[in-house]
Amino acid sequence: MIFLIIIQSPLSAICVGKKNNVFYNPCYGIEITKPDNWIFEKYQNSFKSNVGLKVKNIEYAKKISKCPLSPCVFIIKHKEPYFLFNPRFMITPFILNDKKSFAPELLLKQFLISVRSFYDDFEIIKNVCKIKINNNILYQVKIRYLMKLTNNKEYRIISSMALVVHDNVCFIIDTKCQAVGNDFSENEFTNMIKSIKFY
Repeated sequence: MIFLIIIQSPLSAICVGKKNNVFYNPCYGIEITKPDNWIFEKYQNSFKSNVGLKVKNIEYAKKISKCPLSPCVFIIKHKEPYFLFNPRFMITPFILNDKKSFAPELLLKQFLISVRSFYDDFEIIKNVCKIKINNNILYQVKIRYLMKLTNNKEYRIISSMALVVHDNVCFIIDTKCQAVGNDFSENEFTNMIKSIKFY
């Protein structure tokens, strides 16, 4: 079993010298560049809506909801309120207790098992693959599923989960967008991931 410690990230900052599109966190030494039309948002604002998720495994969902999360950056494509599914890009840092025993491929496979029990029409688009970014190896999986909301709306979602380790910090990169339409969010996700720099 792999244990991770979640810590707060109070030292988040957006660099203003590059058209306000660059996020830099000096605490973790990570920088990311977003597209011009995307928006940096406070993660807490994503909870303002009264609309929730309908999931198959309610008990497990309750356990997950009790786990604290502290994303260091949260990026959305459209200004809220937005009445369709708003594409989102999020990075959450975790301090590793033991870097040597950390197994990102195993962790992602466990993630796939967990998410499969949450949603209908679950499909793995891409099994664990490796991508090199800024001299670090990023491990990524990509899935498609049906998201049901408590307001009876449904969305076909493409989501990816990626892990990259720098020093003793694991960065979890979570992306979500609709599986239909021509908003090119997936291409933009790829460009944002490739823009990541570590210091």
